[in-house]
Amino acid sequence: MPRNVISTFNLDACSNCRSGCPLNPQNLQSDHQEAIAALVRHRSAATKGEEIYYQGEVSQSFYIVSSGWVCLYVLLEDGRRQNVGFALPGDIIGYTADPKDELDHAAEAVCNVTLCTVDRATASPVLVNQPDLMHRINDYLVWKNMQTRQLITSVARKTAIERVAYLFYELFLRLNMRQPEAGDTMAVPLTQGDIGDAVGLSSVHVCRMLSAMKSEGILALRHGKLTIYDADRLADLANLNAESFLSSCPLIRHLHTDEARLAG
Repeated sequence: MPRNVISTFNLDACSNCRSGCPLNPQNLQSDHQEAIAALVRHRSAATKGEEIYYQGEVSQSFYIVSSGWVCLYVLLEDGRRQNVGFALPGDIIGYTADPKDELDHAAEAVCNVTLCTVDRATASPVLVNQPDLMHRINDYLVWKNMQTRQLITSVARKTAIERVAYLFYELFLRLNMRQPEAGDTMAVPLTQGDIGDAVGLSSVHVCRMLSAMKSEGILALRHGKLTIYDADRLADLANLNAESFLSSCPLIRHLHTDEARLAG
């Protein structure tokens, strides 16, 4: 787990990832903000390639990604690896229903990341007294489980180009939800190996699929920058409906609810 504690938690710093975080502190009532300050003990840092936690570990903490990307993966006994998701700023990682449960996956920093560390022993009584916060976390975790099922279906049943298209369109929607000002070009710090381990393809095969989509004017991934040229064709290839995907996101629902409450 990351040992480098870089600062104590400060709600002012939440402005960097507030649109992604299910707790969304900037839009919550003051008593909820105080509860969040009690939940999050400090910020930690992990460098590119560093393990944040290990598969089989029993952790007394979970994390909210504050900046950077984290790869979630399952490691088989023979060393084969399956990437099961990529956590973006605002995403919760390392959460288990029971703090005594072993983690069924590992987490690795894709690039340099910062993390808000939540102590489970401290969090339990706070969340009992703040059921709305617990409801937000549960909503978020249900949505993440839905994403995992869709990714599994994509890997198991779709063609190679459809798998790569699904991964990139889902990432595009999630990134755009957090940073709409980024438009059609955004930083994606993934290697072809990272992509291959997520969609069940070799790096060579991923390269071919990316080349095919670039030649067809759909997207380009170059030097860590993803540019979407034709979002409609990418959506068709991915077989992913943006409106349905976003409307099911609790972050969007809660944000609209909070904005309406504050406006009133």
